[in-house]
Amino acid sequence: MADAVTTQWVYPPNWQGETEPGWRRMIVHLTNISDGAGETAVVKVNKGELRTKQGREPSKLVVEKIVPQISGMAVTLAFDRVPVETIAVLNDASGCMEFDGGLVDPGEGGTGDIILTTTGHSSGDSYDIILHIRLKD
Repeated sequence: MADAVTTQWVYPPNWQGETEPGWRRMIVHLTNISDGAGETAVVKVNKGELRTKQGREPSKLVVEKIVPQISGMAVTLAFDRVPVETIAVLNDASGCMEFDGGLVDPGEGGTGDIILTTTGHSSGDSYDIILHIRLKD
């Protein structure tokens, strides 16, 4: 079996990976109900699928806000860089984390995607995370 996971784009509405330009800010909703398998470096936001207002792939992603609800496990969000650049480690967390100016992907090498890894997971543990992202041209 595998964990029951979803990735839903909340804003722009109905966005499904189209390369249509024009969006500067995006909101993605991530969920997981674990069967104990967990996730390791799973791409949750693929930078290469996104387009800036100029129709280009963004140079970097900026995380402006994280709204987590974590139960029974730890979740690490990171930029896929060499080495991996941690955005946040969330442990049994809830609430809202807003970052003045945003957390800008500082790295080089790698893809710049946002990846997620769970640790300490067991059957029935869960996460529900909303990410507010800005595209940097």
